[in-house]
Amino acid sequence: MDEYQEQRQNEIGIADVFRILLKRIKLLIAVLLAGAVIGGLFGYFTYKDDKYYGAEVKYEISIIATRNVFAADGTVKKEDGKAPNYVYKDQHISMLIDHLNSDTFATEVLKNMEESAGAVKAVTNADGDIDISSMLASGDKAQAEYAKNYLQWLTKVKNCISFYFDYDTNPNSFYMKVSVRGDAAFAAQLLATAEKIVPLEVSGVEADEANGIEAKRGWIIVPDSTDSRNDSGVGTVTSYTAQCNPMTVSYSHLLNPGNARKKAILFGTIFGLGALLIACVAVVVADNADERLRDYDKFSKAIGIPVLGVVPSIEHLSAPDNKQKKKEEKNK
Repeated sequence: MDEYQEQRQNEIGIADVFRILLKRIKLLIAVLLAGAVIGGLFGYFTYKDDKYYGAEVKYEISIIATRNVFAADGTVKKEDGKAPNYVYKDQHISMLIDHLNSDTFATEVLKNMEESAGAVKAVTNADGDIDISSMLASGDKAQAEYAKNYLQWLTKVKNCISFYFDYDTNPNSFYMKVSVRGDAAFAAQLLATAEKIVPLEVSGVEADEANGIEAKRGWIIVPDSTDSRNDSGVGTVTSYTAQCNPMTVSYSHLLNPGNARKKAILFGTIFGLGALLIACVAVVVADNADERLRDYDKFSKAIGIPVLGVVPSIEHLSAPDNKQKKKEEKNK
């Protein structure tokens, strides 16, 4: 092979440029698709069983004013009605939410669920108090196991139920959210139990001696009673109680439908773009290693036009071959 043939072999033509670009584009597309498929499969199979069950319930607190009207003849007339435009302060609702998110409320929920009631009873002493620290430090294995079992239940419930409020939207309302991972039956049981207890914790319980029910004070404050009776006992006594009502009818359901599909799209996008970025870097490195593409003078001479972004050198412009080409163009 003579020197001319060797030089032609080392040169690159315009067809070679497009062929290289096409191969690079195909490679990048293939890498992008492969990364997207791998990421999509990873996201789907990782999260296909990651299901949460439960519901969100909105509660609203209203004040009920009970008016006892005392007449001159000694009769008493009872009138019930809502207190007009009573708005709770932010700190009042905040204190209530703190209680509902506490161990005390979670324990009350455990007491009212059949499968966890025994765990609470086992750690309750004769005075009705729960003292886990002394049970764990007693050295008694049975006592320690009771305490650990109770703590496991307590942690489970507190992780699955939460309360919050948005004072700016509605100052007299709050929300309860039940979210249980992978256990639809427990979610339904927890929701039903909490829905039964929450109004009682907020409003309190009136005494019922006939049924052996003691009065229990609610965790939301109420206005003080007013007494407008005169010296003769004629007038009105107004007392206030809080009433907590669910404003939404909720049932336990799947909280994150289509989660596996969303995760597949997310991870497919991340993996695909990541693979594309790595491939782009690899292509740039490979192209920089190609001497045929880096030699701008040879490349420009091969295709007969200057390379974009490269200023032709004086030697290139004054080269004999270049001058000859300019003369031929003028003669045409």
